[in-house]
Amino acid sequence: MSTTAVEKGLQFEKAIVDMLKAGYDLWTNQDIEGYLEVGKSDAERGDYFLRVVGDSMVGSHIYEDDLVFVQQCNSVNSGDIAIVMIDEEVTIKKVYFKNDNLILVASNFKYEDRYFDQEEIERQNIQIIGKVLFVRRDFLMPQNN
Repeated sequence: MSTTAVEKGLQFEKAIVDMLKAGYDLWTNQDIEGYLEVGKSDAERGDYFLRVVGDSMVGSHIYEDDLVFVQQCNSVNSGDIAIVMIDEEVTIKKVYFKNDNLILVASNFKYEDRYFDQEEIERQNIQIIGKVLFVRRDFLMPQNN
């Protein structure tokens, strides 16, 4: 899957990758649903958009069908909102590190925090795959009539 920017004058197009769960137990299907234009400075920092499914991040103003702009990376600072892969499940959560543990925190009181020690991180192949740079909610999926 190519998510590289396509230059269009002073604007760049970034892929919208469909879908990302703001919760647990859903895989991203990695289909490209379209492209969005971003300015040069954003294009230099971020790699692609992911569409959000679920409500676990509403306290961080990330809602169902929002697009999060992601910088692909394998590490983030404690407290950052990140895209995390657990086995083949992909989720968006606040990430905290404490005493060699990884803590994934939802921004919705309905969901419990998830704690992983080093053994669980290795066994479940837990990886940071990106950092959320910003959220867009003004771009809706096309309606099929």
